[in-house]
Amino acid sequence: MDRETCALEVDIQKKLRQFDLDVQFRAGIGCLGILGPSGCGKSMTLKSIAGIVRPDGGKISLHHGASPEHVLFHKEKRIDERPQLRRVGYLFQNYALFPNMTVEQNIAIGLGRGWRERAVQGAGRGGSGKGGASGKSDGSNVSGKSDGSCVSGKSGGGGVSGDSPMIGGNGRSGAKQAAREKVQEMIGRFRLEGLEKQYPSRLSGGQQQRVALARILAYEPEVLLLDEPFSAMDAFLREKLRLELAQVLKAYQKISILVTHDRDEAFQLCDYLLLLSEGKVLTAGKTREVFADPKTPQAARLTGCKNISRILRLGSHRVRALDWEGLELTTEKEVGEEITHIGIRAHDFVPVSESQTEALSTAGSGEASLILVEDPKITEMPFEWYITLKNGLWWKVEKDIHTSDPSGIIPRWLRVAPSAIVLLREGQ
Repeated sequence: MDRETCALEVDIQKKLRQFDLDVQFRAGIGCLGILGPSGCGKSMTLKSIAGIVRPDGGKISLHHGASPEHVLFHKEKRIDERPQLRRVGYLFQNYALFPNMTVEQNIAIGLGRGWRERAVQGAGRGGSGKGGASGKSDGSNVSGKSDGSCVSGKSGGGGVSGDSPMIGGNGRSGAKQAAREKVQEMIGRFRLEGLEKQYPSRLSGGQQQRVALARILAYEPEVLLLDEPFSAMDAFLREKLRLELAQVLKAYQKISILVTHDRDEAFQLCDYLLLLSEGKVLTAGKTREVFADPKTPQAARLTGCKNISRILRLGSHRVRALDWEGLELTTEKEVGEEITHIGIRAHDFVPVSESQTEALSTAGSGEASLILVEDPKITEMPFEWYITLKNGLWWKVEKDIHTSDPSGIIPRWLRVAPSAIVLLREGQ
């Protein structure tokens, strides 16, 4: 399906304690990342989409090609669909599996009445002769509130809705069979064979994440929301689960939104990226393009740019960096009157030998963008040297774990390519 024929449109406002949340964006097929510091409104945005939190104003709607618009929330029209009706899956940070339920029961709890009715109706159209679904299951009902990772009510309690089928419930036979088959399908898809009867406390972090994702996707939501799913994990497990989640998102082929404060996570998993700060969108676009051209100093910092300086414009392609002791640099892009800052990523400096320095200075006159290395301060990391220069610039140099002597890595001169200088303007 084309990215633009299936889309989630969000335009919401909500007054928070420290700032006003005011975000507008459109998310299509693929994964949209919302990157920003802690407390900037990322999770509040997700909760508003899921129906866990009610915005003060605005509209949230789903579009499916020629189908009528599905309005989830509209302040003026007084539309505020219950979370159970939105078909939005929410993966919480702690996965929120039910500790007193087995793996297969946790997955089955996501298959509420809405899913059962769709499943049975679909089977009926296919000529299977399976009956309709009605009523609620017997002892599987949970309260309307939930801290679970499925389409659900308010945070803090039980399951997906008040009508989810458990294995062996008393629903109509067609719905029961469809639910059993769906649970088995998800167990196979998420490599949970042999764990069906295990409880969450007996599972590894990776297995818990797979169960939580299986529970969400069993419901077949139109939108998948992931709220910092790796925030509480150690580095090794986090990287392993990122790779697994990347495969899940690739296969999902619907709308997904990932909230994170980790730029590496956003770059690795997200096709599109939105940068958020204090409830406002700084910039948005394809992930690689946002990293390459973040537009503003604040957005550049969120993408990990360490070196940012105010500038004095000397010409259409020449600037003086006011925060780097007046260093003069040449840019590839034209420096417009609106440009107030430049950025250089810490890996973009290139060591230059004395002979190269002389050749560049002679051939390019003042165009060489040479940087004298004075009074460097060196900090060793496992796989990098962090080097700060007297003028305030920060340079990163790759190393291997067996190298501990920095002798010979510090040249007298560095150079930065004109194409590596990022032009930035203050404000949005």
